[in-house]
Amino acid sequence: MSKENEQKKSKQVSGCTILFFVIVGSIVLIAILSTVIDSNDSNSPDNFNTPRNAFYISKQFVEDKLKAPSTAEFPYYNDRNVSVIKVNGTTNQYIVKGYVDSQNSFGAMIRTRYICTVRHKYDSTWELVDLQFLE
Repeated sequence: MSKENEQKKSKQVSGCTILFFVIVGSIVLIAILSTVIDSNDSNSPDNFNTPRNAFYISKQFVEDKLKAPSTAEFPYYNDRNVSVIKVNGTTNQYIVKGYVDSQNSFGAMIRTRYICTVRHKYDSTWELVDLQFLE
């Protein structure tokens, strides 16, 4: 009887091991497939041409014009003082209104409001159309 019990136990352990590897394999396969699908979707032109990306690129254009760009502090995209509007009649141009806190030439932190118009060209490439700092 003890030999028979050992064989049953061995089959149960072997069955559990197989089940374990099937589950782990399925999880790995799902993770790989979702990564491949996500990477293909993120490269589509529609994913770059968004109001959120227009806001982030406008921050780069603004930073390029600052006296002390390393001190720049921008609000979050969903801040109530930020607005991104698609220009009527276009599919790829946005007007971004926001502000930046940065040091002036005397080292004082000042808040500067800006209006930045950007145009999505292709992939992750954007073009600065206009940038105005408001006093």
